[in-house]
Amino acid sequence: TDDRAPIDLAAHPIPYPDYHSKYLRVQEHIRQGNTYLCNLTQPTPIIAHADLKKIYNASAAPYKLWVRDRFVVFSPEPFIRLSTGVISSFPMKGTARADDEGSEAALREDHKESPEHNTIVDLLRNDLSIVAKKVHEKRLKYCERIKTMRGDLLQMSSEIRGNIRAEYAHDLGSLFDRLLPAGCVTGEKKKK
Repeated sequence: TDDRAPIDLAAHPIPYPDYHSKYLRVQEHIRQGNTYLCNLTQPTPIIAHADLKKIYNASAAPYKLWVRDRFVVFSPEPFIRLSTGVISSFPMKGTARADDEGSEAALREDHKESPEHNTIVDLLRNDLSIVAKKVHEKRLKYCERIKTMRGDLLQMSSEIRGNIRAEYAHDLGSLFDRLLPAGCVTGEKKKK
């Protein structure tokens, strides 16, 4: 059998009223100043007539992980990349259908997507400054085409870079301890 053959998946997200209630709660916390960026996610049961290894093999995601008989995970975005004393992060915020005419320009100027992207870039720049010096944006708001089961999407990304501080150069455990949980996943970290 072809390991890259499409897998038939059925997703069962929570009912919209339940999600909307949680969304309104997040909005209230934003108004109260408890956060200014939050990623609201919910578990979504998936029914697939394939084992985890087959699902892993069928994915074209650039970053993926299979843990035997436990779980699979996929992402178009790496958390960080390390290369000869340099640490890079590639935050993604902002998505549009790739086939819509003018969608790339519209995405960069969208009144919701653009400020969210700017916020996550600022957050990741601050996070990298904990473990690196000379942190800067190498590329800002570039768009990449992401292939999905439901068609291609444009994803707005940026590249942030810095020189790893000497105390973290040979201590990856401490480096990850300082950077996790990832702001690109959790949103802005505040005690509340």
